[in-house]
Amino acid sequence: MSQPDLYARLGLQRGAPLARIKAAYRKLAMLCHPDQGGDPDEFKEIQEAYDVLSDEAQRLHYDATGQWGKQPDNELAEVFPFLADMFDMALSKAPHPERVDMLRLTMLEIDKIFLHNDEQRRALHVAQGRFRKAKGRAHRKSAGPSIIEMTVDSKLRDIQANLDAMARVEATAAKARKLLEDHSYIFDPGVQSVDPQQYTLQRGELQRLANLMAAGGVYMRRR
Repeated sequence: MSQPDLYARLGLQRGAPLARIKAAYRKLAMLCHPDQGGDPDEFKEIQEAYDVLSDEAQRLHYDATGQWGKQPDNELAEVFPFLADMFDMALSKAPHPERVDMLRLTMLEIDKIFLHNDEQRRALHVAQGRFRKAKGRAHRKSAGPSIIEMTVDSKLRDIQANLDAMARVEATAAKARKLLEDHSYIFDPGVQSVDPQQYTLQRGELQRLANLMAAGGVYMRRR
């Protein structure tokens, strides 16, 4: 037996914006509220539909699975915007998405993030090491704080902030790729519509990706 459609309970189509969900709920709540002579069970169903669809995490969970009832974690709400961006990037390289494996292309875009971040992380660690070596060596002759020391501290904070931001992106990317691994994509492999160079990593990139995985898992990098 299929689950009832929560959107239909509010008289809406799937994908309705939050403003329309709120407006539909207010209208139906006034008509169906028990204090106004409405059916308590019908009002309960309307309230349940609104509670799920007005909450971003619960709505994403319902849209993706058709299920509700228990509070989902925020993983899908966290991953969805990132995954949408990755799919959009993959789609920009495939004008005929019916002819290529868009799932593979999207995973490829995610893999490129780890490779790009690895290069950036190496550069940041080099800069971080240099600033740490310079820290404590500049002294102001007169009273007051050292401008050089303040600059070094500021740069070290910026570098660490960038490293932390990269780690958060990679954590989201890892979750997104794990979700994609549970999906398949139907396409017609008989027609080539994507440049093969865009469809796979180059030999050097593949080796770097393999090295990252051997170092502890490309999708479980630590700062």
